[in-house]
Amino acid sequence: MAAERSGDLPRFAIMSLGENHRRGTNPGAFTPEACVASNDLGVGRIVEAATRSKFWNQMTIFVIEDDALSRHVLSQDHAIVFANHH
Repeated sequence: MAAERSGDLPRFAIMSLGENHRRGTNPGAFTPEACVASNDLGVGRIVEAATRSKFWNQMTIFVIEDDALSRHVLSQDHAIVFANHH
């Protein structure tokens, strides 16, 4: 990661994981469950990478989900990850 080499991490970053489960009802599309799982995996990978960073003790991560499908999972359609470097 370039920030690890340079020591210069942006103070604020926004990432959008837009695997849209509503498209899962279309022929040939991934199922809604697969779309949700893809976003959950993406959030997990982002957090895992952050925890391995030398900047981890200076980070704050917020995950916001849009459209929870009335389920209790980590993220759903259009999960947005905010990372704040103090």
